[in-house]
Amino acid sequence: MKCTLRSINCSLRSQIDPPEDFPFEIIDNPGDQSIVLKRELAGETIKATVYTNFDTEEDLNNEDSGAENDDDSFKPALQMVVTVEKPGGSILEFECNFNDDELAIENMRLLNRDAKFTENAYEGPQFSDLDESLQKSFHRYLEVRGIKHSLHDWLHEYMMSKDEKEYVVWLKNMREFIEK
Repeated sequence: MKCTLRSINCSLRSQIDPPEDFPFEIIDNPGDQSIVLKRELAGETIKATVYTNFDTEEDLNNEDSGAENDDDSFKPALQMVVTVEKPGGSILEFECNFNDDELAIENMRLLNRDAKFTENAYEGPQFSDLDESLQKSFHRYLEVRGIKHSLHDWLHEYMMSKDEKEYVVWLKNMREFIEK
């Protein structure tokens, strides 16, 4: 996408519709770099805050292949913080990374809703240090709540479209500021 400050002429992606039977409400506030996917399920509130991390772009081509890096050779990383809240109880929080191959849980913690200072609370071991069967159980736990690897392609397209829209708004704001 090429846009210039002088004549903000950009071709933006069209609206990215969610997949069929998409269970989440999409909260996409203009000006935010993230979106929130939210749903209620069996008395729980599930929220997934999705970020695009342009600083850690994944090279889709093998570095040994000698392929040149161009705009199509890498994708920005998608990061997600998922919270599962039970009425009147604690909050289970997962930090995840999405890539083409998997939904990777990086870390998880149980948060006390009423605790004012959780800065020094024990958060448990690194997710990768857990027993493999326990790791699989937590992946299934998220899948049942709608957080699945199959969301990756749609989320990637949606976040790229969002970034393009935010960029155009930013350019318009810059032009307006400079012209005053």
